[in-house]
Amino acid sequence: MWDESVYSVLKIRKRAWYVWLWRVAWFIWLVVWAEVAIGSLMELEQKAFKISWTIFLVSLGLGILLWLWGYIKFKKKQSTQVSIGPPVDRPPQHVGPPVDRPPQDFDDRPIS
Repeated sequence: MWDESVYSVLKIRKRAWYVWLWRVAWFIWLVVWAEVAIGSLMELEQKAFKISWTIFLVSLGLGILLWLWGYIKFKKKQSTQVSIGPPVDRPPQHVGPPVDRPPQDFDDRPIS
C-alpha cells in the first residue's frame, strides 16, 4: 500500500573531479612521509626521523581538520534544509519528457 503521508527524499552530493584527485595526492603524500620516517628510524637518523615524522603528523592533522570542516559545513547546510512537520500539499510536478498540450489562449480570441 502506498501511504501519501510518507515520502522519501534522495539527495546526491556532487563533488568536483579534482576533490578526488586531491584526496589521492594527500594519501600518497602521507604514505611517502611515513615511509621516509620509518626508513630514517631504521637507519638510526634521529634528526631526519623527527623532521619526517613532524611533516607526516602535520599533514595528517590538517587533512583531518579540513575533512571535519567540510563535514560540519555539510551537516549545517543539511540541517537547515530539513523541514519539520507533515508534507505540504503541492500540485504534482511533471517529471519526464515534455507533454504535448494545446496552446492556451487566455483572452478567448482565435490565434492569427
